[in-house]
Amino acid sequence: LAKQSLSIRPDFASALSLAVSLEMMMGNHEDACKRVEKIFKFAENTFDTALGAAGAHNCGDLELAISNYEYVLNSAPHFSSWARNSYSYALVENGDFDKALKFFEAELQKEHAFKGFPQTMYLLSAFIHKKKGNEKKANDFFAQQKNEDGKGKSVKKIRGELSMLKNKGFIDDLINELSSLG
Repeated sequence: LAKQSLSIRPDFASALSLAVSLEMMMGNHEDACKRVEKIFKFAENTFDTALGAAGAHNCGDLELAISNYEYVLNSAPHFSSWARNSYSYALVENGDFDKALKFFEAELQKEHAFKGFPQTMYLLSAFIHKKKGNEKKANDFFAQQKNEDGKGKSVKKIRGELSMLKNKGFIDDLINELSSLG
């Protein structure tokens, strides 16, 4: 349906985003990533831009993803928490650890409609502190993410949340670093 929509209106950013997402889910990263730039070219609103940022992130263009997530979050401060969640992963995947921790600190002071977002921030904080060699802080943040739902994110859940990422090495690194914490 996305491709059919694009045959009628090739400049429809939402259909481009849907095509990118579906192609990523099917593992067809090459075709998906060819479409990402077009999303930004034809974006009509912050939602289209956010979907483009997600596409760029999944394709591994972290700088493009981060700059567009920031545009969305600055233009629409009450935009959905899924964009903040994805932005968090992009920052950490890009190695912007200090920026990520500062963002998490500010965001953890707010209420979020997506209840899984605080858990993601705690989990990623644990990962960052583990990478920095601060075991105590890593363990503390890991415990906090477990307290969010009483069990914490499983390997299966993390892989599911990040299933469309082209960079499977980041997922493996995240899981490997966190495995020693529980």
